Parts: sequence; structure tokens; C-alpha cells
Amino acid sequence: MAKELAPDGFTAVLVDVGEDATTVAREVKARGYSAPVVLDPDMRVARAYGVRATPTVVLIGRDGRVLTTAVGPRSWTGPEGRALIRRLVAGGRAARGIQGPSHTARMTTGPSCETAKTVSGRSPTNANPTIGPHHEGAASSGFQSAPAA
Repeated sequence: MAKELAPDGFTAVLVDVGEDATTVAREVKARGYSAPVVLDPDMRVARAYGVRATPTVVLIGRDGRVLTTAVGPRSWTGPEGRALIRRLVAGGRAARGIQGPSHTARMTTGPSCETAKTVSGRSPTNANPTIGPHHEGAASSGFQSAPAA
């Protein structure tokens, strides 16, 4: 879905907490993910976004502000999830505060990082230069990308 919506300005960055690069790379390949994956072993990104459980999805607007957070497995590639993401990509303010699609699909782990490493070979900062927790009361994540392992 990330590739499908990329021309419209949609970017996905996956963040993994607590797994080594080899394990994450194997899962990324097995699941066919194409988005950059950030390893966050010290949970800096997770803390910056207030992540308390996995999976957690944080939807960030083009202006870098958090639009909504969804905790728990969701079907982001199903009709409801796609519709929400399309509204966000189109700049729909109606999406603010929506909790994402209903719990129907199993998703993988979530976030953590000091100097982030990508396992997919794409830089999260290049993929979305506004990424960062620009919501009220959040500190900057300050993560930088490193070459793929």
C-alpha cells in the first residue's frame, strides 16, 4: 500500500523495538514490506510518541503533527484503513482523532532508537523529512538514519 500511495504523498516508516537487525530483516522480507524499517533498541522513538503497547500506529500529517494514534492490531490495508489513509493523504481534517480501522488483522511489533538503523536500505528521514513527534508536550526524537546493515 505504501508504494501505491507514494505518488500521493503517503510515506510509511516501520519502527521495531527489541529485535536484532537480522531477525527484523528476515521478517521484513517474509512479510514483503517495502517501507523503511527503523530499529529502536533503546525505545527513544517509542517514548517520544508515547507508545505504551505494540503494535501502535502513529499517523502523522504532512505538517509533521500527529493526527491520531491507534493501539492494537488493525487492518490498514483493508477498505476502512485505506479510506482513512486516503483522507489523510488528501489533507482531510475529518481524520483527526480517528482511531483507525477496527481490530481485524494481526500486525507486527512497534518502536525504539538513538541512532536509528534501517534494515530495508531506505532512510526514514529521507522518506519523510517531517517525521518527528510534533504534538503537544513531546520532545524531539532526534533520530538519524544509518546505512542498512
